Amino acid sequence: QDYIAGYAPGIPFLCASSVLQTYLPCNNELNKSYCVMGFMVASNTALDFLLVSVRKMGTFGMGLATSVSYIFSAVIMIPLFLKKSKAYHFEWKRISFRNMRETLRLGLPEVLFNLGITIRSYLVNLTVMHSIGPAGIAALNVENTLLCFLGAIPHGTGNAFTLMTSIYYGERDRDSLKALTGTALKTGLMLSSAATVILMAGSGLISRVFFPEGGETCLLTQQMLLCFASCFVFNTVFTIWIRLLQIEEHMKIVDLMNLLEQLFIAATAIGGMQLIGVTAIWLAQPVSEILCLLAIGIRIVSGLHRFPRTAEEWMKLPKDFGAKAED
Repeated sequence: QDYIAGYAPGIPFLCASSVLQTYLPCNNELNKSYCVMGFMVASNTALDFLLVSVRKMGTFGMGLATSVSYIFSAVIMIPLFLKKSKAYHFEWKRISFRNMRETLRLGLPEVLFNLGITIRSYLVNLTVMHSIGPAGIAALNVENTLLCFLGAIPHGTGNAFTLMTSIYYGERDRDSLKALTGTALKTGLMLSSAATVILMAGSGLISRVFFPEGGETCLLTQQMLLCFASCFVFNTVFTIWIRLLQIEEHMKIVDLMNLLEQLFIAATAIGGMQLIGVTAIWLAQPVSEILCLLAIGIRIVSGLHRFPRTAEEWMKLPKDFGAKAED
């Protein structure tokens, strides 16, 4: 409760920072993007120390430190978009609320994704607490930490892919769209495969970083790493595929899959516990991603009434999509 009270004032600035951070590279200011991110992290850390350790403001101080770091980053970035010489800049006269309905429609997948995470977290935490106890919750916390950290691979790939794909799709540049999709898949799979190998090969060492060797929590964490690590590979493919469908405005399947991805995890964990025990909790992430990929594939096959023969058919690109050669 105290943390939320300190964190809440920074939410509008968090939203502003997230949007502006996306467009800094479009203005050829990638280094400034890195600097702002570094300053945000550094100021948050320094303020945590000042407000919690020095001023003794407790969890309220932790929330306030994060809030103020968001304010700092937004204040730094906003002036960078006031120059009309930049490709992306503010023009107050062109603000239009007529686009709000379309904005909400295109933003719905993110809302459903976060709703799914909330439901999944509640159900899985409850299951682990009742079936394993505090040691399971501790191992689950490590899994969530790794998801936040290494999730940057599929989400970073997906964000870069979305930004560039939206341009190529708008320009009806079929060849560049196909090439970019291939590049995103190769890059994302290479990085996510490396992360999977490192987590599995180093499962024992990583577990001992978090917990004392030989204890129940350490053994559960090692088991978790061996079972769950492959999820990044499948999630990379899912993220790129679903972002492509979103760019093409197949919004029904995008909305549905963003919610189902998280509900599949909860269902796999809870249902699997009855069959194979605690291992089901750790397998829930990769199994859910596989189910999502199968669901999208089945949807595309049913729409074509046959198995897709080309990459374009898997991408759901219409045959007449693409500008003429002279254009």
